[in-house]
Amino acid sequence: MNSHSQKVVQENRDYTMFSWSVQATANPMHMTRAQGVWFWDGDDNRWLDFSSQLINLNVGHQHPKMLEAIKKQVDELCFAGPGSPRSRAACSAKNSPASLDWLRHFLRWAAPKRTKTP
Repeated sequence: MNSHSQKVVQENRDYTMFSWSVQATANPMHMTRAQGVWFWDGDDNRWLDFSSQLINLNVGHQHPKMLEAIKKQVDELCFAGPGSPRSRAACSAKNSPASLDWLRHFLRWAAPKRTKTP
């Protein structure tokens, strides 16, 4: 591993937490770029990304439509908490292939009942 990658990995080990890992034995890889199903490490080795970066990237790395949507959203509103209505969130749900009504009803049913405390 080159010295820049070693520094990046060490700083991440010192200041971040790694998912599903024993922190003291985590051996993270310095990921420098990605395209489609591939990503490259700090030594420019190409890797096939079987895990889709924890399964949140099913369209592939750097997909043009995803990049366009992210850039558009950043220009409009970078962050809003889940309790804040946003036009794009409702639009995305409305245009999804399957109705989310079943989930809404399930979540209402599964929510714990509130009780008054003495």
